[in-house]
Parts: sequence; structure tokens; C-alpha cells
Amino acid sequence: MDNPSANLPRASTWWRERAATFTFVGKVVGLVCVYYVLIGFPFADRILESILAWNAQASGWLLHLLNQSTFTSGTQIHDGHFAVNVRRGCDAIEPAWLFSAGILAFPASLRQKLLGIAAGVCIILSVNIVRIASLFLIGEYTPQWFEAAHLQVWPLALIFTAILLWFCWLKSLPVSTASLLANRSAPHTLP
Repeated sequence: MDNPSANLPRASTWWRERAATFTFVGKVVGLVCVYYVLIGFPFADRILESILAWNAQASGWLLHLLNQSTFTSGTQIHDGHFAVNVRRGCDAIEPAWLFSAGILAFPASLRQKLLGIAAGVCIILSVNIVRIASLFLIGEYTPQWFEAAHLQVWPLALIFTAILLWFCWLKSLPVSTASLLANRSAPHTLP
């Protein structure tokens, strides 16, 4: 019969070999939880309202570039036939925060993190402007596709964009990701 205490060193080694991965995941989860706590405070609504209005203005500007006769009022984009109201969840803050959490949790220099966050968040927010403008166009010209594009296609596309950008950021780092998170041969020392 096997001695149960003989398995303890193997279990300890297993946890130690994966400590960097568990630490990374724990930090990401913690940072995502911070986001959900922060958006529950009243000050978040005031900040979010101005972000939503900016999204509507930028999307209206893009629609004008596409020769659409639209106008914006606060968080709404109109053209006389169709209107969209840019509301909470239409701001790309959540995918941008998820992207930023992945960067902040990863062992890299502060400079690498700040550059990655700045570039990635700008790209995510720009994709969101395209998203809002495209939803307006879909609603105007092919309304039967609006709900699917709004609730299924674009939310997945934004999350996919955030994840893809995070992987691109990882690829840009001078240290191999495999050596930081996947090396199972020895305990990790992280920079």
C-alpha cells in the first residue's frame, strides 16, 4: 500500500512549479474585481457619462466622414430615421480594463507596461468607435442584423481584440513568456 505522505513532496513541487502562473491569474482576477467594485460608486457614473458622450461624438464624426447626415446630442446619434443611444457597456471600458489587468499582472518593467497599456487602450477605444458607427449603419440600412451585431458579434470582437492585443504585447517583450509562466523545471524568479 502507498504511503500518502510520500506524495506530499510531489504536490509541493507541483504548486511551486506553477506559482508564477497562479500568481498571474490571481492578480488578473483581483484587478478585474477592483473594476467591478469601482464602477459601483456614484463617481463612476459621472465619469462614464462623459466617456459615453465622447464615444457618441467620435462615432458621429466617423459617420460624417462616411457621408452620413447624422448629428449627436449627448450620448445619442440621430439622422432623422434612426438613432442609437450610447449607454453603459457601449464604452469599451471593460475590455480595456481586462487588457490592462493582463498587462499589469504580468512581470514586466513599468515602462513596458505603461507603453503597452497606452497603445492597447487607444486601439481598443478606436475599435469601439468603429463598432458604434457600424452599429448605427447596420441599424439604419439592415435593421434585422442590428441585435445580433450589437449583442453577439461586437462584444466578442472587442474581447477578442483585447486578448489579441495582450498577446501582441507579450510577443513584444524581450523575455520569453514561456520562461516566465510555463517553465516547470525550477522555481521562478521574476523580474
